[in-house]
Parts: sequence; C-alpha cells; structure tokens
Amino acid sequence: MADNLEKEKEIPQTPTEYFSGARKLIESAKKLFNVSYTDPTAQFAFKPGADSKHSFDDVFIGLEYHVTKLALVSFSDSIAKDAAGRGDNDKAVAQSLFVISTNLFLLCPLFFNAQKRDGNLGYEAITTDRRSKYLALVTSIARFFDEVVQSPELKIGEELKEKFSVNSIGIESTPEHQINEDESSKFKYLMTGSVVAQIRELKIIEEQLAGPRRGDYILIKFRKQANSGKEMIEDACTDLKDFVDNPDDEFDMFGDDSDDEDEDEKDDEDSNEGYKQEDEENAAFKAELLKRSTRWLPKLNFIRLLYVSILKRRLVNEVYNSLIATGQESKFAEMTNRTIDDSLIEHIDLLVAGVLNREDDIEKLDEYYHTVEESAVKVVDAVIAANDDQYSPWFKTWREKFLEK
Repeated sequence: MADNLEKEKEIPQTPTEYFSGARKLIESAKKLFNVSYTDPTAQFAFKPGADSKHSFDDVFIGLEYHVTKLALVSFSDSIAKDAAGRGDNDKAVAQSLFVISTNLFLLCPLFFNAQKRDGNLGYEAITTDRRSKYLALVTSIARFFDEVVQSPELKIGEELKEKFSVNSIGIESTPEHQINEDESSKFKYLMTGSVVAQIRELKIIEEQLAGPRRGDYILIKFRKQANSGKEMIEDACTDLKDFVDNPDDEFDMFGDDSDDEDEDEKDDEDSNEGYKQEDEENAAFKAELLKRSTRWLPKLNFIRLLYVSILKRRLVNEVYNSLIATGQESKFAEMTNRTIDDSLIEHIDLLVAGVLNREDDIEKLDEYYHTVEESAVKVVDAVIAANDDQYSPWFKTWREKFLEK
C-alpha cells in the first residue's frame, strides 16, 4: 500500500511543503468528521469516488506503518542520527508525512460512505460513535505531528514550528516546559502508541461493520448499552423501594460520615429539628410523596422487566438475522435506538432522585414520570413493530398492563 501511494505522486522534499500540506489535510478532515452526513449544505474538499481503489484496511495499514516509521526517525536518537548521517533523515520524514497525509485524504470519503450506509439504516449511535472516534484520531495525529516538528533532529526553522503549532489549529498540546527531559522521550512514544491504538481500533470496527461479523458488532454494542440501562433502572427501583419501605429515613447521597460530622451535627441540631419534628404541612407533603412513590414503583419494575425481555428476546441473532433476510434492518435500528434512548433512563433518575431528596415540587415529579411513561411506551412500540413472533403477544400485553391506572 505504502509503495503504491509513493509511486502515484511525486513526494515533496522540503519541510515547509510536507508539514503545511499535512496541516491542511488535518483541518479539512476535522471539518468533515464534525459534520453530519445528512447535512445537505455540507461542502467538503474531498470528491466522491476518491476511495475507488482503496479500502479501510489499505488506509489504516498505511497510516500505522508510517506513523510508526515517523516516530522512530524523529524520536529515536540512534536511528535519527544514523539516517541523518546518510542524508536520509529529511527524505524519510517527508515520505512518511506524505503517505500519512495521502491516507488521511483517502480516509475521508471512506468515512463519509460508511456514515451514509449506517445512517440511512437509522443507527444513530453508530454514526455518532464513529464521528467522535475519527475526530479523536485526527486530533491525536495533529499532536503527534507537533511533537515531530519540535524534534531537534529535524532542521526546521522556528517560523515554521510556530506556524504549524498544534495550538494554531485549535488543539491543546502539553506545554514543553511541563515535560522534563527524562520524560520527554517516553511522552512522545506514548503519544505514538495512542495514535496506533486508535488506528487499530477503527480498523477492527470498520472491518466488522462492513463484513460478515457486522451483526456480532451491532448486537454486542447495543446489548452492552441496553444492559447498562437495565442496571441503572434496577438501581432506581431499589432506591425507590427503600423509600417506600422506610419513608422516614433520611437519604444520604454521600454515605455515612457520622464520625467526622458528629460535632457539626451537634451544632446544627436545632436547625435539623424542623424536619425531624414535622409540622402538618410537611407531613402532608411526605404522605403525598409516599402515595405517588407507591404507585410509581411497580411501573419502574415493569420497565425493568421490559429491558430484561428485550435483552433476552429481541437483541439476539435470530431477530437480527431475520430482519436482515427480509431487508428490514432499519426496524432493528429503530428498536435499538429507542431501547438505549437517554431520555428514559435520565428521567427515571430525575424522578427517583427527586423523591429521595424530598423534592418539594410534586408537579415536577409528575412531569418526570409522565416523560418516563411516554418513553417506555415508545420503546415497547418499537419492539412490537420490529418483529412478529411467538413473543410478540407478551410485549403487547406488557403495554396494556403498563398503561393501566
């Protein structure tokens, strides 16, 4: 791959050419990776079809090889001095920077096409995650280039160093004076390792999403997120049950620090008496809070049970493969998007936190629960619409029972 790219175009030989060119590519790539593929007004410097002869595998192999080569030539004293003695130092750096820049150019349309493929199917979580990972990669490469420019082995003028500084393209870098001489070399190689690790991670992701293991990647990713949501719901159910069983107990969100705070508590004893010796208004408020919590608890347990069933009956190979076979992968995407929707988990958390913290606005808590109920219904509706099998009646019955007052 690297040899082919080097033959396609003449490699620039001056530091100004290859560092300036690399900087422009990074700026353009960052703009592309930060724009939604659905934006009809997006203007890119990369033309469709530029990836016709290359694949993600080609590009990532080229990037990894030349990032590693550039690091060795720039940061290893023995290798750099040996190359400089033969007059090969600048040539090696120019060659690697040229191939890295070329591969970044080829990566952009590949990224765009992958985003379009997964975005058109409705996988919002995948497109969002991909965008953040690619932005992180080019940011790391920019920092890596900054370290190369500052290498004492390269005879680059101070004016160019200042011009190419990572700070000039809006990326923070670690000030040189904060890194002592002994740690400098380790820091540079750690940065190189970080770039290589990101390249390898993206290579694996794109291989799986474009190959026969696409289903495995999607299921593992969404099952992990759905299971995390289920665990958060289980924690919320436990906390709300504790309140329903013991409404007079105080909720301590920071743990019991009674040994450290005995003196403070003694000083504040008079001020705390107001809550311990509740007046009629506070007692009425607590009674209303308990009444609502007693009604909300079984609803949250219903939602917990829904997530258990989704993980067991819907986010599985059988359902995914059946929808793929009938050209209905978008239904699977819609179901997973709803299942991992942050709105449901976020409002369950707000609801339970409001109860435990003795939220004094009952109407606000009612609003939280209303959002929770609406979000849960959207989840089960997407599940019902995604697939019709022997488990569909269970989900339909769940919906009916959940909406019962």
